[in-house]
Amino acid sequence: MTSSTIRYKRTTIKLPYNPRTGLCRVCPDKKLRKTNYHHWRHEFETKEVRKNPMLALKNTAELHYGHHLLANSLRDFVDMPFEILQALVETMDPLTKQNFLERCKQLAS
Repeated sequence: MTSSTIRYKRTTIKLPYNPRTGLCRVCPDKKLRKTNYHHWRHEFETKEVRKNPMLALKNTAELHYGHHLLANSLRDFVDMPFEILQALVETMDPLTKQNFLERCKQLAS
């Protein structure tokens, strides 16, 4: 198996093998030529990951580009201070705000 690289905190990390499946975890029915690893959380310092490259795969999901962008937005949403989130929601037009709040309720159930 060939080696692969992954980005971790703006650093390229070389992995000992290629762990990519070419399948998006959101829509796995379609084999893709290119996928991205989305880090939900960077648990380790870069120097730790350089010593043990497989740590770079922890808390990741293999996604196609469009889903990776959405995952980045969700991570930003989760990490955002509540007061900022609340202020942003208040800037939404009424229909967008209603749809957003309904989605949040669906996720919570």
